[in-house]
Amino acid sequence: MRLQDESLFLELGNVGTGSAMTSLSNMLGTELIYTPPELLEMRYEDLSRCFLDPEESVVGVLVPFEGEASGLLI
Repeated sequence: MRLQDESLFLELGNVGTGSAMTSLSNMLGTELIYTPPELLEMRYEDLSRCFLDPEESVVGVLVPFEGEASGLLI
């Protein structure tokens, strides 16, 4: 993947996640901790390796995309 492509995906994730976190924080009436997105290229089957602590609660949104490139944004 080219650096320009990586920057595009990171920016999409950052803008989308920031908006979603603000809305979710307002709905819950509590402050949420946000960590900027990180780009990892992997097979869907290997996704669980990103979550090391089985006791930790995490929330994700799966966004499929198709076109010149296809995949999933999580």
